[in-house]
Amino acid sequence: MDLVRGLMLPAAISVSIILLIFFSPATAEGSAIVDSKPRLPLIIDGIEASELPVKVSEGSEVCVKWTVKYIDIDRRYVFEKWSNGERSTCIKPKANETVTAYYRDEVLVQIYSGDVDEYSRSFWIESGSIVELEVEPLKYVGQDVRYVFKEWSSGETPFSPRNRIVAVKPLRIEVKWVKEYLLTLTSNLNVKLNGSGWYREGSTAIISAPERIELGDRLLVFDKWVSVGSYPVLISNPSSSTTMISVNSPYIIMPVYRELFLVEVRGVEGGLIDRRWVEKGELYKIDLKNVVEVVPGEVRYVFRGWRDPSIPQTPSLQIEVQEPLRLEALYEKQYYVKVNSEYGSFGGGWYTENSTALVRAPETPQTILFMKRVLNGWSGDIANLRINGGTVLIDKVRRPITLTAVYSIEVDYPALGIFLALVSILAYIGLRPRKKKETEQVKEYLEERPQEHYETL
Repeated sequence: MDLVRGLMLPAAISVSIILLIFFSPATAEGSAIVDSKPRLPLIIDGIEASELPVKVSEGSEVCVKWTVKYIDIDRRYVFEKWSNGERSTCIKPKANETVTAYYRDEVLVQIYSGDVDEYSRSFWIESGSIVELEVEPLKYVGQDVRYVFKEWSSGETPFSPRNRIVAVKPLRIEVKWVKEYLLTLTSNLNVKLNGSGWYREGSTAIISAPERIELGDRLLVFDKWVSVGSYPVLISNPSSSTTMISVNSPYIIMPVYRELFLVEVRGVEGGLIDRRWVEKGELYKIDLKNVVEVVPGEVRYVFRGWRDPSIPQTPSLQIEVQEPLRLEALYEKQYYVKVNSEYGSFGGGWYTENSTALVRAPETPQTILFMKRVLNGWSGDIANLRINGGTVLIDKVRRPITLTAVYSIEVDYPALGIFLALVSILAYIGLRPRKKKETEQVKEYLEERPQEHYETL
C-alpha cells in the first residue's frame, strides 16, 4: 500500500506541473488570457478548461462549451458575445489580449390566462429585466359570452389590466378572469323588461316584467316566462312576473302576455251598459232588452238596431273579439198617447218622439131611442194641440199625452119626430084591415038573417 502511494505521488506532481505550465496565468509575450462570465468551461484547442481564467498561446482556438446552459428548467445562461465584440462561439485571441465570454442570465416567465388562451404564453427574459404586462379589460367570445379582467397573481399593479414586474427570478404569472353571460329579455310587444345584461357565471339574476300594461283600448296581462334561446333555462316560477334564475349560459327569455281588448256597450241615450276587458279570440255575449220601460205605460225605448251596420241588428249578440269593440245600441224613444172615449177612438198608442199623431173620436155616436150623445170637446193634456171637433192633431209628440172625449146627452128631436111618424103610419096601416073585416062580418050576418033584421027594424 505504501509502495502504491509512493508511485502515485510523483505522477500527480508531474501532471500538476504540466497543467500549471500550460494553463497558468501568463503575461509573457505571445500568449493571451481567456475567461467566461459566469464561469462556464471553455474548450481550448479541443480540451475543456474549467479552471478560469487561463493563459493560452497566441493562435489557440477558444470556444464556448455551451451556447445555452440550463441551470434549471426555468433558468439558463445564453452565450451572448466575447468581450472583444466577437459573437461567434469560437475565437483565436491575439497576443497579450484578455478575452471573456459573456453569458446572459435568463429566467423563464410563464403567463397563464385561463380560458382566454390569447394571453397565455411563456418567454425567456434576462434576469432583472422589467416585464410589461397588458390585457384587454373585456374579452368577448362571440356576442353573448365575455371574460372580464379581475387581477394578476403578482406585480406592481395586480388589479389593473396594465401591470409590470421585475424578473429577478423565474416567474409564473396568472391572469384571473371572470366569465360572464349575456342574459337577454326580449318581447315582440312594446313593454319594458328589467333584468337584461351581463351576469357572472353561476350568479342569480332577478327578472321582472309589468303585470299589466294598458295601451288605450288594449290590455296586456302577464301570463308566463318562456325560454326562446339556444340554451334552455329552468325558471323556478315562470308564472310570476318577477322571478329569479341561475345564469349558467347565455339565455334568451321572453314574457308571454295575454292580449285583451276593451269592449264597451252603450244603450239608451248613450248610457253605459257594459265595459270590460275581453281576451283576444274569446266570444263576447250580450243580451239587451227589446223594450226598455222608463215610465210604464207612458215612456219607453224600443230597440231599433246597432250603429255599426256590419253586425247583426238584433238585441242579442255573440261576437268573437279580435279588436277593441265599441258597440252602441240604437233605441227609439216613444211616448204613449192615451185616448179615453166611451164610444171608441182612433189614433191612440205609442208614438216616436217628435212624430205626428192624429187622434179621432166620434162626434155623434149611435143614439139610443130618442137620446143622443154629443161630443162637447176634449179634456186632459190638450195644451198646444190642434182640435177640430172629434179630431185632435199633435204636431210633435214630445211627452206622454192623455186625452178624454167629453160627451153630453141630448134629445134627438128629428129622430123622435121620425119615430112618431113611423108609429102613426104603422098604426093606421094596422087598423084598416081590422075595420074592413068587421064590416064584412056585419054584412054576412045581415044576409043570413035578413027577416030578423027587418023585424027588428
